[in-house]
Amino acid sequence: MNVIRAESGVSVASSEEVYIQRVNAAMDFIEANLSEELHLAQIAQVAQFSRFHFHRIFAAVTGEPLNQFVARVRIERAAAMLTRQPQRTISSIGADCGFGTPSAFSRAFKAA
Repeated sequence: MNVIRAESGVSVASSEEVYIQRVNAAMDFIEANLSEELHLAQIAQVAQFSRFHFHRIFAAVTGEPLNQFVARVRIERAAAMLTRQPQRTISSIGADCGFGTPSAFSRAFKAA
């Protein structure tokens, strides 16, 4: 929803749209850096929010907390890689998706 200022005729994005754009930027950053250790402060900075505000906004926009989103995306990527690249080891796929150890990957995969 765009709000148009009557005096200038300039279209200004609503705060909701701005929040969604910032959360989308954070999601893009997460997906581009899944193999790295991701920190709330770092992701909040990408979205241009304080850590505390970002955590609330992210959950409100996506419907899931940040840590749950990261875990889900990592598992989904790993599952896709396992089916598309059967020649690769499970350990290397887990590492590429941000799991520190094969056992951490195994536990997360079983839980999902």
